[in-house]
Parts: sequence; structure tokens; C-alpha cells
Amino acid sequence: MATNTLYSTYCRSGYLSSDGYSYTSDWTFGEQSGHNFKGVVRFPDLLLRSAVIQNISLVLRRIDTYGGRTCQFGFNQNIAWGSTLLRTFSVSISSGTGNKTIDLTAHKDLIQNFSGEWCIHTNRDGNASGFTQFNGDEDGTNGPRIVVTYENATVEYFTAGAWQKCLVHYRTSTGWVQTIPYIYKSGVWVQV
Repeated sequence: MATNTLYSTYCRSGYLSSDGYSYTSDWTFGEQSGHNFKGVVRFPDLLLRSAVIQNISLVLRRIDTYGGRTCQFGFNQNIAWGSTLLRTFSVSISSGTGNKTIDLTAHKDLIQNFSGEWCIHTNRDGNASGFTQFNGDEDGTNGPRIVVTYENATVEYFTAGAWQKCLVHYRTSTGWVQTIPYIYKSGVWVQV
């Protein structure tokens, strides 16, 4: 198994469609002072098209001390306010400060096939009052991040009517090491 962490490249929130996502510091979404804050966070390309993903999670560092909240999340490749989301879902975020992990494994098929940067949009769920606030991308490794666990060096072959996993290894002076195979195709190295 291998783990890869992707840090956000853009993290904004706002409450007026005319201003868009104009708040660039801490990431806020939900109802605050009569305004409905929405948010967007962008991540780089996952680059794991053929990997077998075991788990994919969004990790956010909550900084407010209010109660738990139910929030709505959605995916696309557009940071624009009001852009069409390809899939949406609601998540309950527990109270208290610190890291909150949101399991995105059910959406790995969509995330894995985005070509280029991709976004997660947030909003309050229904007319719920209250807001949540998280570290933004200005906070470096404490900002929003995606953590992916995937099978390293998996190749499959078809035999007797079924796909079988074929692990690729090479020998070093200290023992056998599992590796990720690549092929040279059309002038570019491509992960198998």
C-alpha cells in the first residue's frame, strides 16, 4: 500500500454571488450573521488513473468551537460560484477543533478520472443555522488536503474468464521490492 497527500491550491469562501468567493483567509461555510457562506477548495490532478484506490479522504482542520454541523459537498472542475456540480452529498461534521476526516471513497471513481485540477464546493445543508470554519490553504500542511491510500504496483491480467492481480517485484541487495510498472508509449512514460 502507498499513501499520497495532495494539498489545496486554492481555498475561498463567500456569501454574495456578485462577489463570488472573495474571502481568502480561513475557510468558512454555513450561516453567519444572516449570510449563507459557501466555499470552494481546489486540488491538483490525482494522477492515479490506473491505481486501485483503497481509501480517499478529505482532511480539514476545524478552528471554530461551535457544535456539530451537517454540510453539503459537491465536485467539479470549476471554481466559479454557482457552477454545476457533478455529484453532491451531505456530511455531518463533529464539534470541536482539530482535524476532521471526511471519507470520499464512495466518490473515488469520479475523483480518479478528473483530468487536471478539480474542486470540492461546500454549503450548509438546507436552512440549518450556524457555520463551520477551517484552516485555509494559507496554513500550509494544516490546510485542506486529500489523503489517498492505493495499491502500489498492481497489474491485472485476464485469464480463465476473470481478472487476476499480478504484483511486479524486482530484487535489490536487501530483498524483493514491489514496484510500479511503466511502459513507454507514444514518446511518454505511462503508469501501467
